Amino acid sequence: MGTLTNPYSSYLAFLCRRAVLTCAALAALSSAAWADSWRTLGADLELLQRGSQSASLFSSQLSFFRTRLVDFEARIIRARDFGKQRMSVASLCKLAHAALCINASFFDENGEPLGLIIQRGIKIQPMQKGGSLLTAVLAFNRTEVEIASRQDFVVGATLEGIQAGPRLISKGKPVSGIKDQARSRRSIACIDERRRLVLMITSSNFGGLTFPELQTELLHSDIGCVDAINLDGGGSSQLFLDADIPHANDGLEELSIVGRDEVPVALALLPKLSHNEN
Repeated sequence: MGTLTNPYSSYLAFLCRRAVLTCAALAALSSAAWADSWRTLGADLELLQRGSQSASLFSSQLSFFRTRLVDFEARIIRARDFGKQRMSVASLCKLAHAALCINASFFDENGEPLGLIIQRGIKIQPMQKGGSLLTAVLAFNRTEVEIASRQDFVVGATLEGIQAGPRLISKGKPVSGIKDQARSRRSIACIDERRRLVLMITSSNFGGLTFPELQTELLHSDIGCVDAINLDGGGSSQLFLDADIPHANDGLEELSIVGRDEVPVALALLPKLSHNEN
């Protein structure tokens, strides 16, 4: 099969010069197939990359990562675990020896995370009950992932969890009544029809997506989200992929989509111990 030409190569090179992406990320993105098809990165991690369907002048670049959570376990990692208030997601990911990390919680002007945080089964922070933003919880127990409204969420056997929002998709339908219509860079977590975890990030430094546009992207047949939650976005939106993941494909390269701001909390995929020992 011939090499696919990435129509965004020159644009990506420009972004790289503007420090939106590291050069390692540029190489990884430029070699990716930009058709609507998933690419295997390892035994339990897939990648789909494409331009958004938005009519905006500056089309956002979307990267979706999908896992069955067979080779990985989800963890909430905090900068305070490493003696810092905030850090880049790439730094957090490397210190935690994680395979993939994305920014998670919102935070205040002092850099303190907002809303519920559960780490290793311990409630680090309580639920924020008011407001129209932090309306949902992303939670993990030993066997599955859940996205629930803050009113319906029960801690139960939750091992890892964060509060964020707004909730974008519920039971396969777009959530109505979201008032914020601004364009911004976005970080998203969703659960698809087969209960796989999908993490999405936009990496355009211009424009971005509105929430209705995001809902359209997440409901696309190739993604198939049945539940989705918005994580912190804008300057906080960032992702890091390590090249050393379980059963990685030959030639897999590190990917770092850089944000403007350091963050206090990230969602990480850590290789399960049994895979680390192999």
